[in-house]
Amino acid sequence: MIRWFARNDIASNFLIIGILLWGGWSVMERVPLEVQPAIEFNMVEISANYRGGSPEDVERAVVIPIESAMEGLHGVDRIESQCGMGGARVRVVMKEGSDPKDHLEEIKTRVSHITNFPQEMEPVRCQIPDSAMWFDVIKIAIAGELEEDELLKAARRVRDDLVEMPGISQATVLGMSPQEIAIEADPMRLRDFGLTFADLSAAIQR
Repeated sequence: MIRWFARNDIASNFLIIGILLWGGWSVMERVPLEVQPAIEFNMVEISANYRGGSPEDVERAVVIPIESAMEGLHGVDRIESQCGMGGARVRVVMKEGSDPKDHLEEIKTRVSHITNFPQEMEPVRCQIPDSAMWFDVIKIAIAGELEEDELLKAARRVRDDLVEMPGISQATVLGMSPQEIAIEADPMRLRDFGLTFADLSAAIQR
């Protein structure tokens, strides 16, 4: 083959041109181009917020039930858990060759069947972590002589308009104070209806 191409230099030149053209077409049409390529990890991450819980309380009431629920799950290599004040993170690392997408729904189902979580705990989130949210491509500042809630509404409108543009997959609003709802209850009125603060808290969580 090499000897034939050495004697037929025109054919070898056409072959090189064809390879270059095919490579250029592949780069333009087939190979995705990203400023910050997203990297998916071979794991499912379970995040749980337990406001006011000490690390010991979080481990006992949150982490141990989640780890117990993952027992017997096919394709799991190991489970890594981190506890802190007010929350925990459990990573279910899959074996090599096992796709975490195939197990995400089952993990969500197993977590949803846990019935002994504390009432004060926020809903548990299960997701496959990736690096898409680690880097900002463009930052847009929203400023003006407005109250904070009006600025937040304006920022959300800008975010929604950006997401609707072709080529933009996600946009996030940052820099605002956490939003909270305060509910005040009259103890006398609660007593008249035969209710306690625990009943009120349970109704809000539902």
